[in-house]
Amino acid sequence: MRFLFLFLCVPLCAFTQVNIRIVDSASGRGLPYASVGTTDGAWGRVSDSAGVVAVPDSLMGKTLQASFVGYDARKITVRGAAAVALSPRVLPEVVVRACARDAVKRLGRPETSEQALCFCVRSDAARHPA
Repeated sequence: MRFLFLFLCVPLCAFTQVNIRIVDSASGRGLPYASVGTTDGAWGRVSDSAGVVAVPDSLMGKTLQASFVGYDARKITVRGAAAVALSPRVLPEVVVRACARDAVKRLGRPETSEQALCFCVRSDAARHPA
């Protein structure tokens, strides 16, 4: 009976984990689907909709990096359950322009999407010099 009890308790000890919550530093709200991983890339997870990610005990003392789009990434050392606050950052402006459809029609269908993209970039640069 003792052996059975020990046999059933071992899996519970083997899979212990700590929860880390990724939050916005300004509002304190959880950041859904934030990326968390070791700095060497050996382990990584995505937080749930509340910003919580389960980290196995085997990573205690290791350095993790938490990141989220529009926020500065932050490195932390796992010492137990914690909240990691990420600071928002302003992303630079991006300008997207469409290709001229008539130019693509004249050349026919490109063989690859890369060729179509190269054509659009070249033709747009010719029309709108910097």
